[in-house]
Amino acid sequence: MDNNSSDETFKINESWEKILNPSILKDNLISISLYIMTFELLKDKIETMVDDFYEVKYIGKDKKYKEEYEKSVLSLVSKKEKTHYITASLRWLISMNVLNVEDEKTYNILREYRNDLTHEFQNFLIDSNINFNVENMKLLADLFSRLEKQWIIEFEIPLNPDYDNKEIKIEETTSMQIIMLQLIYDIALNNEPEELYYSKFYESLNKKKMNFRKI
Repeated sequence: MDNNSSDETFKINESWEKILNPSILKDNLISISLYIMTFELLKDKIETMVDDFYEVKYIGKDKKYKEEYEKSVLSLVSKKEKTHYITASLRWLISMNVLNVEDEKTYNILREYRNDLTHEFQNFLIDSNINFNVENMKLLADLFSRLEKQWIIEFEIPLNPDYDNKEIKIEETTSMQIIMLQLIYDIALNNEPEELYYSKFYESLNKKKMNFRKI
């Protein structure tokens, strides 16, 4: 058997192991699902933040907006772009110091990877030459977290009189969505401080008759 045939046989065996090993398959399914979920949350958050700020309304799938939104946000991109709403929102957030220029480049990289995961889902599960990119997952989680926190710093705190004359650092802030994402990640990836940690914590609150508001 020549070297090429040997290498090909080895790759085929690796691919079968990738799909037939329950642990590997489960890890890949969870990682891919978490990535796609987080990206969709990020995409929705970017657009919703700006829409809410300018009181944009929806009629079905169509946006109804005031002239101020068109001048301040939509003017940042060409309407010919397929993703002009999300791109315009990104650039507006950059102009308001919530994100930076590099973040737009990072977002586009993460979007392309999300598309790869969606359209080549099967290949990520069975092809030994294609593995889930953990670094992209870290970039995605970091971008989502910074977006949430910087929005709080730039918009929510200045409008809240309780924080007048107080210096709040970005590392001191968080949001319910950041907390929920961390909880989901910890449970799905078996990173809880101890087994059933969050479930036990919730049960202890119920025993104290504490009420959770809807998230």
